[in-house]
Amino acid sequence: TSKEGKKTVTVTLDGKQTTFTVTVKKAPVILTGISVVSGPAKTEFAVGESPDFAGLVVRKTYSDGTTENVTAGFTFSAVDTSKEGKKTVTVTLDGKQTTFTVTVKKAPATLTGISIASAPAKTVYYIGESFDPTGLKITLAMSDGTKKTIESGFEVSGFEANQAGERTLTVEYGGKTASFRVTVKTPSVRLSETLRTLEKGDSFVLRAVLTPEEGSVTWTSSDPAVASVGTDGTVTALKKGTTDITALFRFGGTAYRAVCRVNVTDAGTDPAETDLPETDVPETENAAEKEVKAFTALVDGFGTVTEENYLEKIGDYNGIVKAAEKLSPAARALIPASVNERIAAYKQALDEIAEKISGRVTDAPDTGAQDTEAETQSPGTEPVPTDPADTGSEGTDAETKPEKDEDKSLKTLLIVIAVILVLLLLVLLFAKPGDKKEKTSKKAPKKKGK
Repeated sequence: TSKEGKKTVTVTLDGKQTTFTVTVKKAPVILTGISVVSGPAKTEFAVGESPDFAGLVVRKTYSDGTTENVTAGFTFSAVDTSKEGKKTVTVTLDGKQTTFTVTVKKAPATLTGISIASAPAKTVYYIGESFDPTGLKITLAMSDGTKKTIESGFEVSGFEANQAGERTLTVEYGGKTASFRVTVKTPSVRLSETLRTLEKGDSFVLRAVLTPEEGSVTWTSSDPAVASVGTDGTVTALKKGTTDITALFRFGGTAYRAVCRVNVTDAGTDPAETDLPETDVPETENAAEKEVKAFTALVDGFGTVTEENYLEKIGDYNGIVKAAEKLSPAARALIPASVNERIAAYKQALDEIAEKISGRVTDAPDTGAQDTEAETQSPGTEPVPTDPADTGSEGTDAETKPEKDEDKSLKTLLIVIAVILVLLLLVLLFAKPGDKKEKTSKKAPKKKGK
């Protein structure tokens, strides 16, 4: 039977024989076992994850010594992925079994969101500056509930410093975003004064306030022969005339300036009417805007009208009202409502001062007449008798009446003196230099005639 084929079998019995035929065939090949040639593509799974054994290769071994590699047709035992650890997986194929091992681990945390842990140290910028992220930190929120703060590795977008305003900046990391805000301001230079009248030989110090407080100021005088200015802002009046003292401040490639108009007079003379200086405007602004900013700065410099200051400020108010009349139509259209209200208040103050002066001049004689009537009874009128049984207050009034009359007379005298002084002050303030010259020229011929 070592070979296949027909085989004759001889049977012997009692010295006699006979035969029959049998067939020897090749033995059938059967599966004797299976084994793992290569494990699945994924052998590590997260807790709770459904396992996938794709890529597994199993070798089948047959009884004739032959083998065959297969990638399908087998089944797997259940795998518990609810807990971490090593897990044995049983593979069954054609009644034969083999095993391989996988690992169940805790699921890796994923990024679920980000937030701003701390804004940058610098959140206020000025036109022309660049963004500085120093101090910016973000917090990463993970799927496992943990959090982590980082200071780098993220992208910041949305910053522009070409004009003033609020900016919203976006931080991006791992496909998640968060935002914060910064402010962009316009640099400026302000002067302690915008209009000053000096007598020849006098001096004062102009102070410049810079925003931001960095850099330096370059001082210039439009007419150094009238008034000079030093590097520290000291202005010295040299001769009669008008000059503009300019403080030039450069920041972010743009020049900003503020101007103080200085009028120099001879000693003892009244200041002449003054046009407005331009102040604190970028060189790129148009004429109307410059005019409005200069006028607004002038109004701000004189404050509001109060009962305490309206007399001493009367000359300033009159100058502002006249300056407002000189504004161009384009500039008038741009004047803020608050400034127009101030101008109206100045006009009202001037009108009220004029009315008060007129009323005091008219009332002064009447006040004296009333006092006289209080002291003298009208003819034919008898005094009203006083009952001694009364409270006594009327008797006290009668006794102190001479003292009250003396007080009224003194008050009347003081009012008349005050009215005269105010009238003289108004004449000096409102009189124009041309009027004085005209009066002088009119008197001259009379003297010649004599």
